Amino acid sequence: MNKSNKKYSLGKLGKEFLEWRERVPVAKIPTGVAKKGAGEKRIPFAHLANSVPVYLTLTQLIRESDKTKGKVLDIGCGTGRSIAFVKENMGKKDMKYWAVDYAKACIDYAKAQYGDRYGINYSQHDGQDIPFESGMFDFIISSHVLEHIPRGGEKKYFAEISRLLKKGGVAVIGTPNRRYNQDLFHANPEDEPEYRLVLPHHHEYGRLELGALLKANNWFSSFEINQTYNKINRKLMKESIGKIKPREGWLNQIKFRCYQVLRKNPRLQDIMAKWGTEYVLRKMKVNYDDLIGATDYITGSKASDIGDDFIIIAAK
Repeated sequence: MNKSNKKYSLGKLGKEFLEWRERVPVAKIPTGVAKKGAGEKRIPFAHLANSVPVYLTLTQLIRESDKTKGKVLDIGCGTGRSIAFVKENMGKKDMKYWAVDYAKACIDYAKAQYGDRYGINYSQHDGQDIPFESGMFDFIISSHVLEHIPRGGEKKYFAEISRLLKKGGVAVIGTPNRRYNQDLFHANPEDEPEYRLVLPHHHEYGRLELGALLKANNWFSSFEINQTYNKINRKLMKESIGKIKPREGWLNQIKFRCYQVLRKNPRLQDIMAKWGTEYVLRKMKVNYDDLIGATDYITGSKASDIGDDFIIIAAK
């Protein structure tokens, strides 16, 4: 994946993911699990457009790696489904897998659905001090966890990933591009909850801020901040956010306040997001599966800031 200033499609790997999804359909997800994670059922649009490309990146890195044996860790695995895809599709590699999440409900579900079937070791940890030996892992993935960490905790997060990586190991870290997520809704420089696009997102990062954070510390010997761009995702985000963002005018303020009240209920928030997304997708005459095929992967430190999401590839 280390190609300089290139843009290419994730469509081929995405097709493999969709074929795997047909063979391994999503099982019924209990309410307790859905409250903590399970984006594949709650908000499939965000799952396919934002999270899956991070796991496709890891899959490709493992396939291209010279390593035939190793250890892989997923930090923030949710239901454990995505890392199961990686394990089944990594090619002829003898890799052992571990996955952690803060939510016990998600880990219990992951163990039941994928643990024995795929030989993945799932366990519950808060992510602060993960009880594995330093330098244990060849690959670490953490998809869309960073933005959930309160300000001030991001250094601990990266330091822990660095500690767990072997010398020469690689981390794949996915997070939203603030420019095309939070900032479309409201600039909100102080990250006030009222004006967050996604309530649990304590802070979304811009490319310059993310690069400065990584450069200022000695966590990794090298890193790239790559990007994903999806024209369907971009159009949908702009159109859907435009209907709910805070605007001037008394009628707009009433609409925004009603939205604020409704979205405090996580279940209602998910329903609004899913129904709203599906309405816009129908207008665009596309479906969920089209999202992966439309995802471009943009590499290189000099690429312009156009991505929907960042995928950091960092080497120890």
